[in-house]
Amino acid sequence: MARGALPSVLIVLALAAAGGAWLLMIGREPDVARPADPAAAPAGGATPERGEQPRLPEQRPESNPALPSAPGASAPQSLDTAAPGRRAFGRVVDAGGQAVAGAQVACFREAGGLLDPLRQPLGITASTDGSGAFELLGLPTDGPLGLDVRHPGFAPVERTPFTASEGQSTDLGEIALDAGLLLIGNVRAADGRPLAGALVTLAELGAPSTAQGGPEPREATTGADGEYRFDHLAPRQFTVDAQAEGHAPRTATLALVFGAATGNARQDFKLSPADSVLAGLVRGADDQPVPGATLRLTQHDRNAHDYVSLERTTDAQGRFEFEAIAAGLYQLEVLGAQWYLPKALTVQGGDRSLDVRVQAARSVTGRVSGSAGPPRDFTVAIKPQGSTGARLLGETRATMSVTGAEPPGTFVYAGLRPGAYRFEIEAPGYAVTTSPDVILGTESPTAEVLVELALGGTIDGRIAPAIAGVPVELREADYDPAAPMESVLPTRPIHDLATTTDADGQFRLAHVPAGRYTLTARASGAPPLHRRDLEVAEGGTLDVGSLELPRGGFIFGNVIGVSGEPSVGARVTAVGSGRMEQAVTDATGAFRLPPLPEGDYELRAVPATMWEALRFEAHVHVSLHAGDEMPVLMTFVERASQPR
Repeated sequence: MARGALPSVLIVLALAAAGGAWLLMIGREPDVARPADPAAAPAGGATPERGEQPRLPEQRPESNPALPSAPGASAPQSLDTAAPGRRAFGRVVDAGGQAVAGAQVACFREAGGLLDPLRQPLGITASTDGSGAFELLGLPTDGPLGLDVRHPGFAPVERTPFTASEGQSTDLGEIALDAGLLLIGNVRAADGRPLAGALVTLAELGAPSTAQGGPEPREATTGADGEYRFDHLAPRQFTVDAQAEGHAPRTATLALVFGAATGNARQDFKLSPADSVLAGLVRGADDQPVPGATLRLTQHDRNAHDYVSLERTTDAQGRFEFEAIAAGLYQLEVLGAQWYLPKALTVQGGDRSLDVRVQAARSVTGRVSGSAGPPRDFTVAIKPQGSTGARLLGETRATMSVTGAEPPGTFVYAGLRPGAYRFEIEAPGYAVTTSPDVILGTESPTAEVLVELALGGTIDGRIAPAIAGVPVELREADYDPAAPMESVLPTRPIHDLATTTDADGQFRLAHVPAGRYTLTARASGAPPLHRRDLEVAEGGTLDVGSLELPRGGFIFGNVIGVSGEPSVGARVTAVGSGRMEQAVTDATGAFRLPPLPEGDYELRAVPATMWEALRFEAHVHVSLHAGDEMPVLMTFVERASQPR
């Protein structure tokens, strides 16, 4: 069976806790964020009187974790904290805080986005010593990193993201392992009798292959009762394959999560005899055989939550054969970027004379022109209008970079189904320009589009007081900085329209497409400034004048668990005054929120794990004034009502 034949779906659970946002990506332990400027936090639990200078923190008594304090990093005693930088260290413990020796720690590079994460193993590994301590040396400094921690007696854990810096060491704190989840099930024949000796394979969906440094798939063989089991599983997404001699295999995709009543998951399989063959011929619109076409055969059982997915490629005469399959109805489709079926075919197992008629993929030829003539270098992004049937085929990418176009300004976008498309062109010296709809019909193999590049408009302004290097960004007019997902998955500047102020605090955004926007300036140590409803005209210049940076204050403190110990990895959210900011507690349970404008805020905290977040919460209401350094103590209590 071809593993991963069905499109993988990244499972993301978003839990809104009492109006706040709590997000858990399956399989990831929340990162420990280091709140900024620890020296600015006053000691003790009281808020300074208005106008009083905030006090510098005293050394926090280790015996009293309930005192709000600024967090500080502390290295394991067994490690030399004066070692060269590009280094990370930490300690692996069990759920009771005891050291876990012999755990394998591997570093990987994070790539992709929240909904499409990629992991690139770096070959930088370590094993924990008797005190559970580890260190990783020679880490890259050019992007976010993650750790994969594994031990045979525990479920694996990921710690993401963190970064390494030249000349510095990164304290990752304690990484806790637990027993994890248990997956059990049985494999039976179609008549209900147990299948002894069936092979069940479990693989992490979306993980790198074994050759790329990813985890080995796990295997189990069923006993006389047909039962199998896998223990110590992390709350991630898996594929489970079941196969037995003389029977057609089946596959299931499972998303395991914490919080089940028993802590266990179950997946049973019923295998049918592999006594059928499906075969036939693939031909094009000209009746000629199509060699090298890839076909996928699928069958879903909604009641059993499993499926069949097999792939075959046509031979030189356009013939194909799916051997040793079970009788029944299947869906047949064509993969790749050269051919497509108008719709998937429903076929019957046992049919040896299928006649499959495929259509050649469509393409669009484009010409790009501007006031300075057609460009040679530009980027094309295609926007399918899904409601019209438009779709990219095979490995066709949504963005294409054109370098040294010949003739200048020309491009060809292939691998398309019939439907309506738009093309977004980005070229130096011009605003990002979107084409009108391009219609690809069922009768015409190609279409043409002409895109006249627009110069766009310009936004000028200045920041007061004048500060150099302040980032200034442009987003859509309906941008909402207080949206729950903004602190987890921030909205990118539209078309990457961003700049920084010069020494006089002045800025300019050029080649802005005509439209309405929100402008944001983010000065260090101050709340972000948002200027809304800016109207930019084609070829015009908009001077927004002098923008005064708002004065704000800081909220920091500690989160205490129900046991009275610091809560590590808890997510603290401040909502109010049209803003929402979040922070994660460090290894001492301390947090520090980004600067906020003065106003009333509702602070909510939820624990790091989903199971605890369903049971416990903390709420504090505060009034923040400009210049405040406000310490807050938050203690988890039982929820009044359990979320459904």
